Amino acid sequence: MKLPAVKSPIFRLVEVVEFDVLMSDDGPYPTRLELFEARDDPGWFRARLWQLELMCMQPWFPEDGATGERSLPRSDEFVLLERRHYFSDDLDPNGFRAPSRAAALAKVEASVEKELGLLLGGGGRP
Repeated sequence: MKLPAVKSPIFRLVEVVEFDVLMSDDGPYPTRLELFEARDDPGWFRARLWQLELMCMQPWFPEDGATGERSLPRSDEFVLLERRHYFSDDLDPNGFRAPSRAAALAKVEASVEKELGLLLGGGGRP
């Protein structure tokens, strides 16, 4: 891909891992971890973490011209939200080096495990 506006390497999805995280009594949140590798620079990786959440949504349009009220009802929809704060400070999810895909995945999983442990009361930062 040769586009003047593309200023980063082109990444290819190389691994997907999915697991459930119990955040509260509301039940587990399905969580998806994606690992990408730069197409033209083996060993350069990027990671994304998504969590499926149920959101109450209502379209802003169409509106009733006289009252300004929305004419479509609210609905509950599942939405994937990016969770960058689940990576610990020692991992830059926008790009990092690792000797292999397995090593990159292990590094990302360790980062998420560390940060989720802190968020969920598993120790770590004071």
